[in-house]
Amino acid sequence: MSHEQDTTPIPMSDEKEQVPTPNMDESNVGGSQDISMNIELTPNPNESQRSMPNEMELNRRKQTSDVWNHFKRQKIDDKWKAICNYCGSKLLGEAKQGTTHLRNHFKTCKLRTTRDIRQAFLKTEKKGSETNLVGCFAFNQELARSVLAKMIVAHEYPMAMVEHKFFKEFLSIVAPSFKGVTRNTIRSDIMKIYNG
Repeated sequence: MSHEQDTTPIPMSDEKEQVPTPNMDESNVGGSQDISMNIELTPNPNESQRSMPNEMELNRRKQTSDVWNHFKRQKIDDKWKAICNYCGSKLLGEAKQGTTHLRNHFKTCKLRTTRDIRQAFLKTEKKGSETNLVGCFAFNQELARSVLAKMIVAHEYPMAMVEHKFFKEFLSIVAPSFKGVTRNTIRSDIMKIYNG
């Protein structure tokens, strides 16, 4: 009395299929006959979730840029938006749009209270014989070059003074963040101020 079974794999599809059942010998109740059944096969829901990532997984990539510390990402009207933590501005937040526009907004956001500490200096104010701490300021290279150009014109200094050894040494002690300029650069700065 051996039992022979059909070991053909059952295909997975959404359609109804005829699935053969094992043959039974004469010792079984119905005698030897093939029985067919209509069975509706549906794929396992766990398998379909594993094979196709959903939209949320695609849009939730790890945000590696440090600019995301100042924005929160939110879906508004089926579009991702980056919302500024300081002023609430809604900027484009899709991953394909990059982060340059977010960084530019962060640099110019009026309500932002944190500044880059690497260029912060203590600002002091002298009143009489006392020096009082007023706050901090950030060094501005363009403003420093503009004031230097005005000083050279006002006092009729030679433009070559910006290349003098001791002037460079003086600047390196007083304003170490100031990037030195040449006489040609200071001449073009002077022309910009007085021509434009």
